[in-house]
Amino acid sequence: MAGFAKVILISILVVAAFIVFTNFVLFFPWYMTLAYETQNLASIAANYNYLPQDEKVFILDNLKNKPVFNKCPDKIEISSDQEGEYSYEYYKDLDISLKPYLQRGETFYVEIRAAYPFRFELAGSERQIDYEVSFRLPVTGIRYYKDLE
Repeated sequence: MAGFAKVILISILVVAAFIVFTNFVLFFPWYMTLAYETQNLASIAANYNYLPQDEKVFILDNLKNKPVFNKCPDKIEISSDQEGEYSYEYYKDLDISLKPYLQRGETFYVEIRAAYPFRFELAGSERQIDYEVSFRLPVTGIRYYKDLE
């Protein structure tokens, strides 16, 4: 009887390991896509010294159309310490405290958060656990703004 119990336990563990392995085979390319898009967004934000809204929306739409990301599109979030909705021309005559951009050499962060759908079938019904992951990069602004002097 003990041998039969060991066989059942081993088969359950093998099936569980197989399910985990097949789900995480797709996790690493998914995570590298998250890191790549964060790097792209950080380089754009470094050029402007803030994160423009149109670039944020473009990357967000791009991620929502990717294969694994489209399983949980409502859990994709892009954030930054410095965000702006308009271009430099709109902000240049405003007070310094209202400008979203920083001076050259100052650091801020860009972060993308998303949820990886960990799916498995248990007793004939499909279950899903969302594993929330974020990738955050520090960004140093490279543009010099004369209106911030």
